[in-house]
Amino acid sequence: MIEYKGINLSVDKSIDKNTTSHQFKKDLIDEFKDSEWNNTILEVSCNRGYTTSVLSKIFGRVYAVEVEDRHLRKAKSYNKFRTNIHYIKSHVYVGDKWEKFPMVDVVFIDCVHVHEFVLSDLEES
Repeated sequence: MIEYKGINLSVDKSIDKNTTSHQFKKDLIDEFKDSEWNNTILEVSCNRGYTTSVLSKIFGRVYAVEVEDRHLRKAKSYNKFRTNIHYIKSHVYVGDKWEKFPMVDVVFIDCVHVHEFVLSDLEES
């Protein structure tokens, strides 16, 4: 287990290519951990919940969006002791509109890494 500033960094990109790196998680912690306000974050594409775990320790409320049931189950299981995560099953590119998501302070998007989808993510958020 690797910790940074008292927070378990969970799985690294070298172990699971579909998560964020330990360095990215450290950067998130450095940017948001000592905020004096109780931030909320929308994480678009929580995948297996590894980055969600870190987010739940630095934000007051995490709304974790995922389209695949198997990933949602894994994320919920991985974060079963975290009470500030609300999971949302949604396909943000087919039919679902972002208006249904709650208002948040920060949007973290780690979804489809293709130009047209990134532009859509920016416009919707």
